[in-house]
Amino acid sequence: MGRLKRQLLQPDIIKVKVKYFLYDEQKRRSVCQIELSNRKTCSVSVATKNPTNLKNHLKNHHRAEYEDLMSREAEETAAKKQRMQAGIVAAKCY
Repeated sequence: MGRLKRQLLQPDIIKVKVKYFLYDEQKRRSVCQIELSNRKTCSVSVATKNPTNLKNHLKNHHRAEYEDLMSREAEETAAKKQRMQAGIVAAKCY
C-alpha cells in the first residue's frame, strides 16, 4: 500500500511543488516562490513537501493560484476519466 500511495501522490507533489515551491532537502521544508505585488516572493516555509500542506498554503494565502491549480486538476481528472472509459469501451469490443 505504501508504494501505491507514493505513486499516486508523486504527480500531485510535482505539480504543486514545481510551479509554486522550492524544496529544501536539508531543512525538509518547501519555500513558497509566488511573486507578491511588491516584487518580492512570499518565501513562507511550509513543513515537508506534502501536497496537502502546499495546497493549504495556496488556499489560505494565494487564492488565485489555488483556484488555477484546482481547475487544472479538475481538467486532468476529467481527461483521465475519459481515457479510462474509452479504454474500457475498447476492451469490451474485443
